[in-house]
Amino acid sequence: IFSTKASTIFFLAVLYCDLGETEEAMGMFKRVMDGQKEILGSTHIETLDTLSNMGILLKNEANNEEAIEVYIELLAGQLENLGEGHIDITHTQACLADLCRTQGRLEEAESLYIRALEGYTKFMEQIKQTSNHAENQREIETEMMEMYHYLAIVQYHLCKYEEAKTRYLICVEGRTKLCGHDDEGTMDPANNRAVLCPQQGQFDAAAVVDSRALEGREEAIGSSQPARSHRDSRR
Repeated sequence: IFSTKASTIFFLAVLYCDLGETEEAMGMFKRVMDGQKEILGSTHIETLDTLSNMGILLKNEANNEEAIEVYIELLAGQLENLGEGHIDITHTQACLADLCRTQGRLEEAESLYIRALEGYTKFMEQIKQTSNHAENQREIETEMMEMYHYLAIVQYHLCKYEEAKTRYLICVEGRTKLCGHDDEGTMDPANNRAVLCPQQGQFDAAAVVDSRALEGREEAIGSSQPARSHRDSRR
């Protein structure tokens, strides 16, 4: 009986989400989760699914601190239920890293990005063995390059310039391989790496990287468009 009722409330919560009625949706999700924790346990897969939906809803509503608490609970439950190395854990770590970065919790974000990237790297090795690995591989690689970019920004603000430079290099090389030299996504980390080089006295390297970034941008969007630097790129 509980399972049927919980499913009904859960899908009603999803419907409220689709209608943009977020307060009602959150109330429904909490009702379901309270019942699931009492009857199924806090680490049961259905409880974790509800927690995940709550986290997504809070994140989409920019209730970031509340979302962080939900994702922390979700991650702990996944580690206990699924075990280290499961791809769902990696997804949660990546989401939690984004939230911590947004809230200025940079040390936590750095650790989570590193753990998530390690998880995605292992997952990449697994999917290469499947018949449809090419499509999945490109999707995961694109997400990983985004994470390398944000990890570099975090490490830059933590004054870890060598580490940040390494992440930017990986990101530039990866995005160049995926999208080409003149792609906008490639130009952002290339331009940001040029900002890092003078921090370390590498002015010749900065000039080379900045020149490459500028050439790519001019080819992609025209010479009249302003280029963004690390200081005004996405945080």
